[in-house]
Amino acid sequence: MKNKMYRSIAALVLIIVMASTGGCASSGGGDGAASDSGAKKETKKEEKEEKKGLDITAEIKEQVLVDKDGLKITATGLGSDREDSFFIELSVQNDTEQVYEARADHFVVNGYDMWGGMDYIKPGEAKMQLDINSLVFKYAEIGEPGEIEINSLRVCEAVEKETQDGEDTYYDVERDKYENPFFKEEKIVIQTSAYDKMSDAALPDGEELYNENGIRLVRIAADEEDQENMGYRDIFFLKNDSSDRIETSAKEEAVNDFVIDRWTTGFGVVDYAYVEPGCTGVFWSGADPTMLSFAIGDGEEVEIESMECTILINKTVYDEVYDVEVPETIAEIPYSYTAE
Repeated sequence: MKNKMYRSIAALVLIIVMASTGGCASSGGGDGAASDSGAKKETKKEEKEEKKGLDITAEIKEQVLVDKDGLKITATGLGSDREDSFFIELSVQNDTEQVYEARADHFVVNGYDMWGGMDYIKPGEAKMQLDINSLVFKYAEIGEPGEIEINSLRVCEAVEKETQDGEDTYYDVERDKYENPFFKEEKIVIQTSAYDKMSDAALPDGEELYNENGIRLVRIAADEEDQENMGYRDIFFLKNDSSDRIETSAKEEAVNDFVIDRWTTGFGVVDYAYVEPGCTGVFWSGADPTMLSFAIGDGEEVEIESMECTILINKTVYDEVYDVEVPETIAEIPYSYTAE
């Protein structure tokens, strides 16, 4: 790997300027710096959002997820309006004056680890949805959701705060409220009408990068849409048949032979992933086009010609001295990408 000079300081300054002027890291244009390319990327994103969602016909019986001291949340159905996610329809009754935030550590759908979230729960009665998303929907045939696990569901009391300039307000959860939530359930399982048709989580055909210790890692190419709009280049499937929680990370990351410093530029080559025992996780390699343009392109659009790093496969272990869980590396996997 060539060791060229970092451009981190310039990138950091420009990123801060973007944030202060309302620029969006995924917009491709900030506040106009990338002009035409930004407009094209935004148009393609709008077209993507207009596409039909997943074809979900599975149904669920009404199931109460939360019922405590004036707050009741009931799952009533399923739906989808995007090709990379679906949602659980919710009926919410909040008879208190408190605003709440619902959080879950992760979701498992048909054996695949996923992520999701929902809006703040305000006083009154409302129809809401719990969004669950994953790249797996675009890159593997998993069928309709048959079993949905909601892991470590926390409902926390939120407080209203002001922005630093005092011009706007927002809700936030204080640390003590998250550590001592209003409601907590370790695992909630929803079985749908598609449960009996569910198959085991499988890996797509692709290049096998690792297959040891009950862990298998396979790489496939990202599609043209994700390459252009998201900066993705490869999609990884990690099947975890070990007894440990597995985390992925990376070191020695570089794009086009420039060393990428994740802490100052805000991105790296390989996304982080957390995969529970018995589950399959999906993550990506690539670089956000806008962040990349400011990090190594002096604001100009940068084409990804090459990427390289070392992917770390870590298991979670308990540190008795510091009373915390920490990652322990069990495998280092060289990774490289070269544009065709």
